[in-house]
Amino acid sequence: MTVSEAYNTLLALSRADKPYSSAEESIISNLYTEVTGKKVRDCNCRDKWRDAVIEALLYLKKHKAMREKCDYKLRAGVILHISGSSEVYTNDNLTNEVAEKFLKDNPNAVGRFAVIPQPKAESKPKRKKK
Repeated sequence: MTVSEAYNTLLALSRADKPYSSAEESIISNLYTEVTGKKVRDCNCRDKWRDAVIEALLYLKKHKAMREKCDYKLRAGVILHISGSSEVYTNDNLTNEVAEKFLKDNPNAVGRFAVIPQPKAESKPKRKKK
C-alpha cells in the first residue's frame, strides 16, 4: 500500500460520529502497524481506535513515508547515542543502517541489542548431476 492510499484510508476512517465496526477495527490495526511499526494499545478504552487513526495520520503527515521495519532491537531501556553528534536512537526510530554502522564502529556494544539478525548465507551454486 502506498503512503497516499494509507493516508486516504485513514482520513476516511477519522470520523467521530459513530463507533467502528470490527472490520474497520481490523483495517485500522493493520494500517497502524504498517505505518508506525507498532501495535494498537491493548486496552478496553473506547477511543483506542480513534487514537490509532489520528496517530497514524500524524505520522504520515510528518514523515511522508511509512516506518521502515528494523531487524535490530535494542534491549529494554537502552538508547544509542552516536558520539560526536546529537543523534539519539531508540527502538522507535532505529534503522538497520544506523544499527549496522553503530555496531561496526562499536563492536563491543552487542550487549545493548536484544536482537541482531544473522547474516544471510549466500547461496552456493548448484552442482550439475552427472
